[in-house]
Amino acid sequence: MGGDYMLVKDLISKIVDSYQRIVINEYEGFKHTGRRWIIEPHSIDFTNIPKDIWNTEIREIIPYYDRISVEIEK
Repeated sequence: MGGDYMLVKDLISKIVDSYQRIVINEYEGFKHTGRRWIIEPHSIDFTNIPKDIWNTEIREIIPYYDRISVEIEK
């Protein structure tokens, strides 16, 4: 992919204190791979997110009432 894009680490570094749950979902095309990482509101512990995911390009950000869904490509 080319052009301007945001990596997972770029987005998370800009959210200092989220009041919403942040859910990172991994897809392969249109199919969910089953891999998902959750950052709870006000969390400062991101150790559950694998290092390779931090440098993954964000495909889509979807705001919901109770969470922010971040979609990435495998």
